[in-house]
Amino acid sequence: MKKKIFNFIRIFVSLALMAFLIYRNRGNFGNILDTLRTLDARFLIIAVVLYFIGISFIVFRWGTLLKAHGYNISRPFLWQSAFIGWFYNMLLPTSIGGDFYRVHDLYKNKKVPMNENISAVVMERIIGTISGITLLVI
Repeated sequence: MKKKIFNFIRIFVSLALMAFLIYRNRGNFGNILDTLRTLDARFLIIAVVLYFIGISFIVFRWGTLLKAHGYNISRPFLWQSAFIGWFYNMLLPTSIGGDFYRVHDLYKNKKVPMNENISAVVMERIIGTISGITLLVI
């Protein structure tokens, strides 16, 4: 019962935030439609593919680091957690909100201890940053 109430509150808060954003930007919908008309679908497809490739790198690194700690978590679960984490990253003012969600999700659902979970997420972020800097230098 407690879980159902919590899920209802999460859905309600999400819908309320979406309604607020739509209401707040109601005057800009004409601009959005104009932009969508001039959009080149090829670039949109490329962007979506690159987005999924980026998420798959995160899931791969995160899963590998968890495996090094001795936890074999399924890829679909990591994908789900990563996507929800990215949603929180987009919604919250800092980009660590999604990391907090990922840590909490693994702790709650897969019983991964908090210290090993936090170290895997932090190392995944550090490796991602180093990889990005390396690609930028190259």
